[in-house]
Amino acid sequence: MESVLQLDRVCKLYTEGVPVWALRDVDLAVRPGEFVAVVGPSGSGKTTLLNIIGLLDRPTSGRVLLAGRDVSNLSENARSLLRRDLLGFVFQNYYLLPELTVVENVLLPLRLRGSVSARDRTRVEGLLDRVGLAAYARVFPSQLSGGQQQRVALIRALANDPTLVLADEPTGNLDSQSGRAVFDLMRELNRATAKSFIMVTHDERFATQADRVVRIEDGRIQPEAVTP
Repeated sequence: MESVLQLDRVCKLYTEGVPVWALRDVDLAVRPGEFVAVVGPSGSGKTTLLNIIGLLDRPTSGRVLLAGRDVSNLSENARSLLRRDLLGFVFQNYYLLPELTVVENVLLPLRLRGSVSARDRTRVEGLLDRVGLAAYARVFPSQLSGGQQQRVALIRALANDPTLVLADEPTGNLDSQSGRAVFDLMRELNRATAKSFIMVTHDERFATQADRVVRIEDGRIQPEAVTP
């Protein structure tokens, strides 16, 4: 089975000021439909890893293959198009636009592709209904709780039918009950849509419920911490 994502000996060196190796010889493959949790202490390289996978940064060396395509040295325009078409993002701080309604926020990735079809709108409204937010489609983010806003952000990440969803500390700003609800929803949608998920988290409770846990320390993936 071809991997959705493959990293081959990826290294990242930051040279501003004192040189720092953020990633060292990282090998990682993610299968279709797999839910992978990435854990590690602050400064271990988790964010750098996610930025490289999300085509927001480039490796110093090594290869990054997304849906079988080597994306390591593509132009910025090509990388932007791949981010739009193949990736969905969920952030700790939601990043919903306050002047847009819930449904307008969710439809935003589709508008970046061009016009939004009636089929697109029906699909998005179905997703909102699935997560209990259909009644809130026309309200603004400020009228929602933190947990509800994160559910909107999760549906927005799925709106463009991505190959891979990247979640950066998606429960980090939520209380324990809301965090549990958002994580359970991510797992449910992962299984229902067969989309691959990579979640960076500090919460070991959620990490251990992923299909696989990848621990990174000092820029290196720790083999003994990878669950097959």
